[in-house]
Amino acid sequence: MGFRRITFLGALFGLLSVSIEGRSLTNDLEAEAAQNVGDASSDVAGYASRKLQDMHHPHSYNYEQQGFDWRENQLDNCAGGAQSPINIETGSVASSAEDIDARNTSRIALNGLLSTSYQLTSTVAVNLEQDMQFDQFTGPQGETDYPEITIDGDVVQFTPVQIHFHHFASEHTVDGQIYPLEAHIVMKDSSNLDAPDGQLAVLGILYKYGDADPFIDRLQTAAQNKVNDDDSVSFGNEDVTLDPFSVNVAKDLLPQSDLTYWGYDGSLTTPPCDERVKWHVFKEPRTVSVDQLKVFSDVTLAAHSNATVTNNRVIQPLNGRTVYEYKDTPTEKYNYVQHGFDWRENEQDNCAGDAQSPIDIVTSSLSDPSARTNVGGVSLNSLNTESLSIQPGAAVNIEQDMQIDFPASAFKGATLPTISIDGTERSFRPIQVHWHFFLSEHTVDGIHYPLEGHIVMEDTTEGSSQLAVIGVFYRYGAEDSFINDMQSRVIDRIGSGEIFYGQQDASLDKANDPFTINIMSDLLPSDLEYVGYDGSLTTPPCDETVKWHVFLTPRTVSIEQMRIFAEVTLNAHPGSTVTNNRVIQDVNGRTVSVYNQ
Repeated sequence: MGFRRITFLGALFGLLSVSIEGRSLTNDLEAEAAQNVGDASSDVAGYASRKLQDMHHPHSYNYEQQGFDWRENQLDNCAGGAQSPINIETGSVASSAEDIDARNTSRIALNGLLSTSYQLTSTVAVNLEQDMQFDQFTGPQGETDYPEITIDGDVVQFTPVQIHFHHFASEHTVDGQIYPLEAHIVMKDSSNLDAPDGQLAVLGILYKYGDADPFIDRLQTAAQNKVNDDDSVSFGNEDVTLDPFSVNVAKDLLPQSDLTYWGYDGSLTTPPCDERVKWHVFKEPRTVSVDQLKVFSDVTLAAHSNATVTNNRVIQPLNGRTVYEYKDTPTEKYNYVQHGFDWRENEQDNCAGDAQSPIDIVTSSLSDPSARTNVGGVSLNSLNTESLSIQPGAAVNIEQDMQIDFPASAFKGATLPTISIDGTERSFRPIQVHWHFFLSEHTVDGIHYPLEGHIVMEDTTEGSSQLAVIGVFYRYGAEDSFINDMQSRVIDRIGSGEIFYGQQDASLDKANDPFTINIMSDLLPSDLEYVGYDGSLTTPPCDETVKWHVFLTPRTVSIEQMRIFAEVTLNAHPGSTVTNNRVIQDVNGRTVSVYNQ
């Protein structure tokens, strides 16, 4: 990675740059850039890069010796003691909480970059001799929910300023092994965007050989089409403008399931090799095809016929620095790739407790309600009536579990469900409903259903953290009329551009047709026999604060409705697994009782 390099003998079609990557800057030029672009939100880096293109500086370094000569010749700061890239020895990383807490740098909060609805957009100015440069990144609707790192006690926000690739040999190596491609997302301290020595942070993403990467394909195709369609454009041209081009970091660049990364303090990987970079190299690789690597080679050689097509710097001595492993945790993101096995094994939050959910319901071993001496059955009250319709204002999260949030006003005047706990009758207000699909969370006699809905309720007692959840199974059969209404509204409004996949708190109301929910008819089964037990949330933080009520009679769902759940998941979280259930947990002697309403 080079933030201000004189040459990039690498791939055009793989390099997106919104920074001063390209050639060395003088202090005078940086001052001129700052004057011409105005405020800090403007593109100082892009301006400087464009000015450098006009100056036609000669190349001052190359990759013929993979940077050995930069250190030997003491080029700029390339002979320092904290240089990058490095070899990451996975058996020697610091991963304990104590080690990480002792570092002056916190884990990175990716914030908006984790959202599949957070598009970074720009007009792309392409240099067909060496790079593809974005003049500036802008977030959706002017928002700047950019990553944050706490450094020496101060929270520093980082603005993405550039993306580029190193091809045929990654810069970082893992246990001495080299990947064929490495992407770098370069970010700069948002409060000092025009400072020549501001703090930098870089996200490194490795690629292994495999399927073609959709984003690289889109990028390469857009650039190639410009060359094919415009007779005035050829390899070696500068400042070739493409149509507006967008980047969604979560979808296009980040690993698809695991955000575990290695962090360390290092440098730029091209001259001037300044040691002001907080590095974050992700553990899980993406994939790139041989054909895509060939495009990198073809473009490089077309623009620079004598160039080496491998543009990586050789690994640098660690010199006593510590490399830290930051596991993917629920504070940023969690996934279902291992169905939650990893949550327990990694002791995430409270996920290694003894009263975890879901469980296998063994119908031959169910206890009488009296066996749960401190907990009575749930009285559904108004929830089990046709008169309680929730409207309007229910908001839907178009995410992996299709969560519907209930407004508090929906239950005004209703007789709320009650549960007797330790001799006290407590009222519970429904706050949301969501679904786990393709495998239910709870099983019955060791068998899954294809879908399970959860109606989550909170204790209305002030200061209480007690929750109660009603679980409803669905078996394959006729389509569910409520799910059909919900899904059709989602698809229609997405098609019209009113809402988008991944959106939080989307309204599904139509003109003169509000989105309504009646819990009795839309969510509950026809037979209200249920199993009750004490358990936990089934996602991190896995708090053991839940009174579970799992109904044994299923509703029905169609295969087409399941397909739409998958479609929503994959559009909201590309590359994710469409099965969002946690594996069953040990009962550990808990009482599981059967109740009849």
